Amino acid sequence: MTATTLQDYLSSAHTTLLLCRAHADRFALTNEEAQDVAQRIALSIAELEDLYQDIDRQLAA
Repeated sequence: MTATTLQDYLSSAHTTLLLCRAHADRFALTNEEAQDVAQRIALSIAELEDLYQDIDRQLAA
């Protein structure tokens, strides 16, 4: 993977997050849906942390 591809992927993900945040006050979620969303967010954060660590290891090498 090239740096440009990685940057494109991250840019797309960031745009999606911004759209979710921009409309967060309009979500009418049931308790079950909110729990599902919270779990998905937690998984996404964990994936980002892993990616960050991968990049950080490359910087340290």
